[in-house]
Amino acid sequence: MGSTGTTPAATNNTVETRPGHHVIAVLLALCAFALGYVMMELDTFTTSFPAGSGTSSSSSSRSRHDQCGTVCEIRRTSRLEHFDGRDLLNRHDLKKQLEDAKSRLIDSIKIDYGEYFDKMFVNPKDGSYIPLLPYGNQSLPLLKRKLMIKVLKTQQELQKVESNVNGCDCTHPDDEFIPTRRQRKLQTGVKNSHSSDAALIESTFTKYVWATGGHSAAAGHGNLYNESYTAYMERELKDVFGSIGIDFEGRNYAMGGTGSAPEFTMCWEEILGRNVDFFSWDFGMTDVSTSWRLFIYAYRGLLSPGRPAFYAKWSYERLKHQMRMLTELGFPVFYSDDDMEKERKELIPETTTLGSKEIEALPTYMKYFKCGGATEKGDCDNEHKYSAPCFNQREGMASWHPGYKLHALWGHSMALYLMQTLISAVDDLVSLESESDEALLSRLEAEENRHYDQLLKKDPLNEELRQNFDTKVGYNFDKLPPLDPPVDWYALFLTGKSICHTVRLPSEIRYTGFLTNSKKTGGPSVYGEETFDMGLEVEEAKADENPETIKDLQLVWDANHPQRKRQCPLVIAPDSKDYYFTQHGDGWRNFVIPNAATRAAYDYNPNVMKGIVIFVLFGCDWGNCPEYMLTAKDLCDGKKLDIKINNIPVTNLTDIGNGAILAVHENGITFPQGSTGGYNLEFHVNEPKYYTKLSSVIVF
Repeated sequence: MGSTGTTPAATNNTVETRPGHHVIAVLLALCAFALGYVMMELDTFTTSFPAGSGTSSSSSSRSRHDQCGTVCEIRRTSRLEHFDGRDLLNRHDLKKQLEDAKSRLIDSIKIDYGEYFDKMFVNPKDGSYIPLLPYGNQSLPLLKRKLMIKVLKTQQELQKVESNVNGCDCTHPDDEFIPTRRQRKLQTGVKNSHSSDAALIESTFTKYVWATGGHSAAAGHGNLYNESYTAYMERELKDVFGSIGIDFEGRNYAMGGTGSAPEFTMCWEEILGRNVDFFSWDFGMTDVSTSWRLFIYAYRGLLSPGRPAFYAKWSYERLKHQMRMLTELGFPVFYSDDDMEKERKELIPETTTLGSKEIEALPTYMKYFKCGGATEKGDCDNEHKYSAPCFNQREGMASWHPGYKLHALWGHSMALYLMQTLISAVDDLVSLESESDEALLSRLEAEENRHYDQLLKKDPLNEELRQNFDTKVGYNFDKLPPLDPPVDWYALFLTGKSICHTVRLPSEIRYTGFLTNSKKTGGPSVYGEETFDMGLEVEEAKADENPETIKDLQLVWDANHPQRKRQCPLVIAPDSKDYYFTQHGDGWRNFVIPNAATRAAYDYNPNVMKGIVIFVLFGCDWGNCPEYMLTAKDLCDGKKLDIKINNIPVTNLTDIGNGAILAVHENGITFPQGSTGGYNLEFHVNEPKYYTKLSSVIVF
């Protein structure tokens, strides 16, 4: 849904039901009841003629045919009612669905922007939506091809679902309802309890995933979690993509105080996921002096299994060269045009020049938006910048954090751009209607595969990138020991396969339960209401001293962290910095990477791993760590902590920059694999009172 004339706080992350759904629900219930009655009668009819009673096989066949006819008729009726009388297998109907969704989206945004809608979102030159733009000539066609493939795969999944509705193949014309093998085995007809399910229609058949990577501003700090630009975009595109059977998911996995290196880059798939279709870079403040991080973060993400498109939230001049390099390699790259952004902000009404009645007459999201020539500054700050719910419970209401009006502006823009691109992709599908769905999907996927085959043959590591790895990325490769055979560190960190266990939140590896090999799953939650595996509270872990018993390295969370003490029924900032914990007195603590879940989830292949192990420590706010917490300097002195990897003692820990610490043994830095192809790490804190906090363990 779009915004509704008020701030989104009251929605508590829910998605508004599309108009008319309550009526459809009643119709579906009536359909289910009617079908149940018909099936009960058919069931009585078929069971009244037991095998061998003389009933002809042709009568039995007709009975099964009639049963499937009834099932499929109700199924088709229910599906058409659910999708506004339109057939998702018809490309022209897809276009109509999207045009209706577009109207709903624009109408909902206009509630909050009124006559300023065009000024804020429409390019007067060509009617396109601003300020997103494709970089280069290839990016938009590549994105549209991916969207066309997504739509065709959605239709393919719908066909698969319809091919077995309670044992009946309902993909045929109205007069051809063919029982499947399962249906032919039923001796007494379709059971009443199953037949009623035919009226239950799936809303979506595939998923389209947007993932936001960034720092605190991208995370929405100062605002509620559902007031970030990712949340605005997701709410609006749920209806647009959902109108044609695609579930749009917006993952706001930005983290406060975080740059794109090392964890986001080395743990890209574990944090953002393996099924991402579009992802963003919004590390403008934290990567400001290390601008080449963008290239590494984007490149590793663009090689992920979903083959996503990439969006750079900011397009500073120092970043455009990296974006150009990515497009020359063949990737789809998009950015926000700074000039367009500046021009539209100039059109926001200046509050300080207006009287109170004039201000109240402004549309909701234009009130107190610009004061003294700047958005969300001066008199437009504080209570006008942030919404009311849980106002005193929030942290991060800083001058450098955008308020909900700026987040809304960006989220609407991103939603409108993706909506229009999806409509354009469906237009292309309509123009190709002479090709069958199967043939067209096969052709487009073949083109996509050829494109990526050629892309992977190109070497991204030119001399310019190698020169900037140290000064503009932050790694200190000159500190690394020589190896025999030598390792190309630049290639390893850019294209090398890695497996990562990170405790950072938010992240897919935590929410899916993969990190702890758990069946507990969940997502961003109100503190205390999490359903995924949280590990132990740190005080409970501290009380678990037992040097005589070898236990696993413990995942912990801190109940005394300010974020955990909030009394708010809404999600505020779920980007908690949990950690792996061990202390003096614990004895040896074990850690296995990968575990059974991550081995399967991330297609772990021991044959491509070099056995290079990297640790990332828990980050302290502004570098102010507690007295007895082991820092990188403490670890590198080699006295306070002992580590073994597959029973090989770590003799040195080398700080290689960006908070990454490399494990070294007496014969080098590559550790042989264990019997299962993985790595068993053991930790022992030697100094009384000391403890360690690990954020991630990464193996290349």
